[in-house]
Amino acid sequence: NGERWFDDLWRLDMKKWEWHMVSPAVEDQIWPRPRTDHSAVLWKRSDTERIMLVYGGSVDGSGASSELWALNCSDFDHENWYWYEMATNG
Repeated sequence: NGERWFDDLWRLDMKKWEWHMVSPAVEDQIWPRPRTDHSAVLWKRSDTERIMLVYGGSVDGSGASSELWALNCSDFDHENWYWYEMATNG
């Protein structure tokens, strides 16, 4: 909204063309810090594995970031999706 950063995640139901917010499945699940101006791409790693990569952006309270996060969204049930931070060099 131009005034604050968000850490929300949305998925599109392609059958109904409806957007749904995805929340952490468990309270202590690792989740990227709020950010804006990042890059994201869906990587079809194999026939059964899909990963959304999120790189950089402006992180709330820290400024520019070089963090690389991966969301394993391979499972049809979004309750089983999970984030993990990937190491970067350079």
